[in-house]
Amino acid sequence: MLKKFFLITSLFLFFIFTDQALAFKAETFVTIANPVRGPENWSNPRQTPLDLPKFQYEQSTPSALPVTWLLRFDAVSDATMSAFFHNLIEVDKNQSLGAFLEITPSLTTAADVTSNRIFLSGYTIDDRKKLIDTYMQTFFTRFGFYPKSVSAWDLDSYSLEYLQTKYSVLTAMNCDDQYSMDHYRLWGGYLGSPYFPDKNNSLVPASSAGNRINLAMVRWAQRDLFNFYGSGQSSLYSVQLNDYLGLNLDTKYFHQLVDLYSQKSFNEFTYLNIGLENDYNLTQYKKEIKNIYNSLQIDKGKYNLHPISLADFGDWFKGRFPESTPAYFYQTVDPLGQSPGHVYWYQSPFYRLGLKSENGQTKIIDFRVYNRHIYEDNFVTPNQNTDLFREVPAVIDSVKYPGTEMVLDIDLEQASIIHSKQWDLWQIAFTEKGKTLILDPQKIILAGFLAPPVKSPDLQITSSRNTTTWQTDPHTPFQNTNRPTWILWLTIMILRF
Repeated sequence: MLKKFFLITSLFLFFIFTDQALAFKAETFVTIANPVRGPENWSNPRQTPLDLPKFQYEQSTPSALPVTWLLRFDAVSDATMSAFFHNLIEVDKNQSLGAFLEITPSLTTAADVTSNRIFLSGYTIDDRKKLIDTYMQTFFTRFGFYPKSVSAWDLDSYSLEYLQTKYSVLTAMNCDDQYSMDHYRLWGGYLGSPYFPDKNNSLVPASSAGNRINLAMVRWAQRDLFNFYGSGQSSLYSVQLNDYLGLNLDTKYFHQLVDLYSQKSFNEFTYLNIGLENDYNLTQYKKEIKNIYNSLQIDKGKYNLHPISLADFGDWFKGRFPESTPAYFYQTVDPLGQSPGHVYWYQSPFYRLGLKSENGQTKIIDFRVYNRHIYEDNFVTPNQNTDLFREVPAVIDSVKYPGTEMVLDIDLEQASIIHSKQWDLWQIAFTEKGKTLILDPQKIILAGFLAPPVKSPDLQITSSRNTTTWQTDPHTPFQNTNRPTWILWLTIMILRF
């Protein structure tokens, strides 16, 4: 009996404390997700809406790569296009269908909604539900099932919750961070990494099962984590072939980004999402499409790539993380080889931190405390603007406010890095010449060097001896902390009448 107790105890301690606790090699999940627009307002006279999907399918079949085709409403409604994709999923089990919820005039007409905006957030709550229901019923009529993956460059949290609870959607895809591109700003969310969106704000990662929308959110056009952080065209530094080819880059650059998003020393898994919309010129991009598929096949063993459909990934993600969004850590030099230094990004359900270290100096370039009590701007009211601006408030944002970087007296390029994960605790510790910087999911600890002064209502700052702790403590302006407000209003009404 005693021997059995020691055996069980030893096994328990092993799985808790060893870095080799996982009995499998960490994987990089790869999804190929291609948004497909139909004939409505088709603007490419050189090809039909099916020309590019047919070529993409031909290139994916030799390697049996799973592909998710995200169909816009006019593609679902079109008899020729829907017949093509219906046949595709019948003959090839690696092909799957999802929804591209870009709102078109034909969808608003079918839903009896006044045409207004391209995103669901541009409509009232009732109209959002009408648009979603009309799309889903049309999809079901064509294919006999509801799509388990959905996409749009922006998806509001109300629509996501409705999609998940009514139609059991497993995965949603929105655009990765960009500061000023195409009149859209999505700024401050999880960079290039899957997360559970919060019920109040789809850019904020959920910190518990109680406040999460129960689907995986993945990012379209994952960014080059060294070069994306800027305004203007900076967001073109991404895994999207139309983006990087426009910057006169090639497959070598794509390969470097695959390497960046395959860092698993800290991350339990990593994720890569690629694809191309069908209205891009086939003749211009066909060579690079071939190159990308070949590159994925060549790198499959090196990076332990796991190709998977969007819906299957969401199903895995929900099962693996039943409580909260995981934390991620990435570090990189300039993939272009043009700028010195290293960039580090740590993101947890409680905050996001961006660091850049060069020439013996480290700066905080980005720091955001996630606050689920700050609702997204168009949670219930429609966005009346033609532009889209969504961002998470920042403690430090050196793009929006140039020159606000904060200097840390530690050289991360010379520091040793220790990763720690026990249960749901993901922690990074940098140590350099007696100085230590610890990134914990809910706090940052600076030891052995003077912490720079920072004033933020979202942080509780404590100091003892040579250690300073920045504890995340989100502050919500004008929040009523007196919960029984109905008593106050009842008293006022009684006094008045």
